[in-house]
Amino acid sequence: MTSTSRPVGPLTPSVSHSNPASTHIRESKADNESAVGTRALLPMEVASVNGAEKRKSSGSSSAWRLAAWQRHISNGWLWECVSGLFAIGALVAMVAVLATAQNKSMTTWREQHLHISINAVIAVLSTLLKGSSMLIVTEVLGQSKWQWFESTRTLNDFDRLDSASRGPLGSAKMLRWIHGPKIALLGAFLTVIALAVDPFTQNIVAAVSCSTLDTNRTAIMPTADVYDESLTSQVSDSPSEYTLWGRPWYSITAAMQAAIYSGLFSPATNVVNGSTIHAVCPGSNCTYPRYTTIGVCHKCVDISSSIATSCNQDSSSNQSNETQPACTWSLPNGQSLKSYTAEELLFRPEKPIQNFAVVNSSIITVGLGNIPGTFTNVSILANVSSDTRCTIDTPNDCNDLPIGYVRMPFNTIAAECALFACARTYTATVVNGIVIETEVKRTVSEREDWMTDQLSDGPQPRNVIIDPKEDCIRNASRVYDIGEGPCTYVATSTFTASAARFAWGFWNGTVSGRIFREGVATSGVVDILYNRGITNFTYIDEVLGSIANSMTAAMRLTGNVLDDASWSLFGEPMGTWGGQGPVTGQVYVQDTCISVRWGWIALPAAVAWGSLLLLVFSVFSTRGKRTAAWKSSALPVLFHGLAADTHGHGQGHGHSQDQLATISEMQMEAKRVRVTLTENQRGGLGLEKTL
Repeated sequence: MTSTSRPVGPLTPSVSHSNPASTHIRESKADNESAVGTRALLPMEVASVNGAEKRKSSGSSSAWRLAAWQRHISNGWLWECVSGLFAIGALVAMVAVLATAQNKSMTTWREQHLHISINAVIAVLSTLLKGSSMLIVTEVLGQSKWQWFESTRTLNDFDRLDSASRGPLGSAKMLRWIHGPKIALLGAFLTVIALAVDPFTQNIVAAVSCSTLDTNRTAIMPTADVYDESLTSQVSDSPSEYTLWGRPWYSITAAMQAAIYSGLFSPATNVVNGSTIHAVCPGSNCTYPRYTTIGVCHKCVDISSSIATSCNQDSSSNQSNETQPACTWSLPNGQSLKSYTAEELLFRPEKPIQNFAVVNSSIITVGLGNIPGTFTNVSILANVSSDTRCTIDTPNDCNDLPIGYVRMPFNTIAAECALFACARTYTATVVNGIVIETEVKRTVSEREDWMTDQLSDGPQPRNVIIDPKEDCIRNASRVYDIGEGPCTYVATSTFTASAARFAWGFWNGTVSGRIFREGVATSGVVDILYNRGITNFTYIDEVLGSIANSMTAAMRLTGNVLDDASWSLFGEPMGTWGGQGPVTGQVYVQDTCISVRWGWIALPAAVAWGSLLLLVFSVFSTRGKRTAAWKSSALPVLFHGLAADTHGHGQGHGHSQDQLATISEMQMEAKRVRVTLTENQRGGLGLEKTL
């Protein structure tokens, strides 16, 4: 049988108005089946048919369920819902990956994730997010064109909506159609901005220089629990000839003397001094836990208000009789300063040598009181210039009077300072090789520092035992405990005795000379404290603090850990106290770390959530309406084309609207229909349905 047809736009049945003699494919097939059906079946054919029916009935149930599931998938929004879950899941995974990777080393992150870079992971998640979101947007745009034509529209609108569902170019053109369907405009906008998802996600992760913990190396901060460094010599076998508290002659070590002089000269010369701690830091930066060490502290008080002044009121007679001092300044501890100059008096540079400052070690204190652990008290009394431009070295900067006379304004000041053993608590870090140490606490001894001795007429120093009540990591062989804290710090009596002996002669001296002429200091220490006539309480306190810091550094570097062996040497009960020794810290090395710039994730998040919002709107807008979920399929155009084409030719089709209402039905029909693009009788092109 021969079948003829004409080319058409949408698919049309083979029975057309132009050729009534043509026959439909299914009608031809029915004729053939009918021809066979009129013939009586042979017994062998009957058996074959019965077997086929049995096999069909056994699998019909599962086949029906599979077909129903496929129809549900094709006719609904299941795949779009799954895509929405993938898009949101990719976004959540991206946020989780970035949050866990924040501030981590890139090298470490790759080693922990199969040597895959974080940028590769973000790129994969970005692709999944973008692809899933665009699948939803494409289908929603496709569905919007069917909903738009529930009312009368022009075919140009159809082309606009269809083009928008097929890519960014069509979507960009659609954005100019401000009166179009709002859901389609939102979908077109998401399609366009989705082009920037990849560049945005590439900017989320940035590489920054950072310090990361190196667990293979250890930082060490020197500390000491006990200090017993001293040199001892006995000058006589007779106790009565022993010096300094009737004990052998004590002397501090050369290292401690160097530390003292380094601290003394540091404020005056502004150089790195002995208080600089050389911590062990194998990396660029290190951190240490809070720690405590035995050391030396200082305290200074301004006692200028305690100065008693007595001056000769006969200035003229004093000018002629230069052998008699004009004024005397004194302190309650007996220290005094006598000088030819009084406040605002005229004097001649040719005057005899006079005293400008006097420094003495003292036992009697004026304002300090008794500080436990003290091994030296020093008192400073000085006439200083009240004009920093006018000193004993700079006469040209003073107010000049008649030739031979100079007026030098000055004040008289007094200060009292003490150095004493203490426990010092710090926090510290090392940054680029520089130790940054901050003192947070000082603790002094709570027990008496002096005890009677059979060998001398008076008291003598004893061990200075300090309990700062600070928790510490104990490295000793056994666990110790005292009071509220496990660690104790000790400066032995040999150290306090040797330091006291050294300081007794270290401080004593005067600064004397002629004004603006040669000046004589009986001690370089006193000259440093006087600071060429412009000293003040702040400067004196700084000098003593620098000395205390330098001595503390020396004690930390040469001290010991407090253990049973130490206590057996000190003559104290064993197993009562304990110490920690050097403190270990963490080492940080320069590395490249992951820095998350969260602002760049805004656009990918907007695309993901925007597509999900579109899906929700589309699902609810199609429920209960006659418009099926045809979405972006082209089959509805072919099977449900124009009722009358643009040339005035009517169209028929072999199925009713109810038979081909869903995408699944049209897909099944499309599998059976074969077409060819051919030239029709009018010279145009069209799809011709053939056998």
